[in-house]
Amino acid sequence: MRNTTIRTFAAVACSVALATSFAGCGSDSKDDKGDSKSLSVAEFKEQANKLCKEADEDVKEIGTTLSATSGKDEVTDALKKAADRVDDEVDDIKDLGIPSSIEDDVEDMLDAVNDATDTIREKGAALLNEQQSPFAAANEKAKALGLDDCADSTQ
Repeated sequence: MRNTTIRTFAAVACSVALATSFAGCGSDSKDDKGDSKSLSVAEFKEQANKLCKEADEDVKEIGTTLSATSGKDEVTDALKKAADRVDDEVDDIKDLGIPSSIEDDVEDMLDAVNDATDTIREKGAALLNEQQSPFAAANEKAKALGLDDCADSTQ
């Protein structure tokens, strides 16, 4: 039974990583004068998708702290750490320099990500009993934006 819980956590962790690691490249989006640099849509997507891979590794690393003997509190703590990582990514994407032509859609996606991390914090380990990832809406929005590397392909 516990192995099923760990496998479920792994699926959720992957969901977290893939659904939210779109959130930015972490580079400074301001020039020396403090003005925002304007990224093209293609540049934005390229940087975001690149970061997805990096964030995926971070979330997977959080998941490796769990084992078949991990208790509910340990699973909850790991999920919260993953949610914290996602929150950092949301901040990064806001600093990235979102092209105005997709700004509303990106903001909508970020709102869905924030809803998901709130759900993770509220439900903790109980989230593992649910059939649908809390990032389902964010995944759909990421796919619609062309952030394929950032959306969970299992949704």
